[in-house]
Amino acid sequence: MKFISLLFVIALSFVLPTAHAVASDVENKTLAEMQQLANNGNVDAQLALGDMYYDGDGIEEDYAQAKTWYMKAAEQGNAYAQLMLGDMYYNGDGVEKDYAQAKAWYTKSAEQGSAEAQYELGTMYFDEKESAKAISWFKKSADQGMSDAHFDLAVMYLNGVGTPVNAKTAFTHFKDAAEQNMQKAQFMTSAMYADGIGVKKNDSQAYFWFSVFNRNEKDLEWGSIPDIQKAIQIHEKRIQEIEKNMSQSELQKSKRLQDKFISKHNNRAQ
Repeated sequence: MKFISLLFVIALSFVLPTAHAVASDVENKTLAEMQQLANNGNVDAQLALGDMYYDGDGIEEDYAQAKTWYMKAAEQGNAYAQLMLGDMYYNGDGVEKDYAQAKAWYTKSAEQGSAEAQYELGTMYFDEKESAKAISWFKKSADQGMSDAHFDLAVMYLNGVGTPVNAKTAFTHFKDAAEQNMQKAQFMTSAMYADGIGVKKNDSQAYFWFSVFNRNEKDLEWGSIPDIQKAIQIHEKRIQEIEKNMSQSELQKSKRLQDKFISKHNNRAQ
């Protein structure tokens, strides 16, 4: 029971925007050509310039210039530019932090269907203790496959934040995020399989997901939290006991499945 209680505490304690793909009509343009296109209202050129100045990609980083070009694209209704303006105001990148402006731009982008903006808007509502709105936006983002949204929804359902406790729904969202190779979701999925929380107890699945979690490069920020370190150590001992009771064929099968899973996600990352 101590481990289960700790699991709930850990879950409650836990995105970078997707990079804009450069359109083919501006991909090989010189800076001068791109600026001309952008000045003529070409949204793709405006976004490309915004990204170049924001990231310092082939040009000196300049948040003011980045904001200028994102603003031009955002005013033409581009959801990605609106997302980036939201990020700039939220983080104070080249502007004073302004959460009202950040929320306004995130909302414009989210209403156009940006999964990243929907997630960021959800986090803002969560921080403001408006849990129902947070869940609503997290759901929209998760429906588009956003792993961070799946994870945060799982945490809310597991702990009954803004919704009745629903361990089954929490497990589903943790597993969806785990399938996308989110490390902390893999740990939570393993722990829930081991304890039969929200899902039928399954030692082989608990072993599989902890093994994948253990083979992944560790998320140092997440793993540095003392309660999490303690939970990992406790759970690892349980997995070692499970391993002792598995046959060689079961271990070999699990290893093959782990290799397949990791290979698939490594190929996606390349």
